Amino acid sequence: MWTKEETRELICLYESHPEIWDSRHMHYKDRDKRSMCWQSMGEALNTSVAEVQWKIHNLRNQVSNYLPCCTECIVFFVQNRLLICTLHYVRERAKCLPKHVSIW
Repeated sequence: MWTKEETRELICLYESHPEIWDSRHMHYKDRDKRSMCWQSMGEALNTSVAEVQWKIHNLRNQVSNYLPCCTECIVFFVQNRLLICTLHYVRERAKCLPKHVSIW
């Protein structure tokens, strides 16, 4: 069972290894580098690579199951919380921001 803190740490570790999730990254197709990233994440969390991959798979499924409910959605990671907002909401909030502040 994953605690909230462990899940947050996993998400932070996952974000710090773009070669795993960013298909434009120069090492995305390098299986050895990707394998090393998964291994380091498992070691950092004191668990197996299979367990880390399983949890990431489940988290991605949870997000993708929610996204079809939105016609236009954007995903934020703010203060260790995953936020999924409609683009309409983001545009409306942007109207309230001072001109010098950018949300993009």
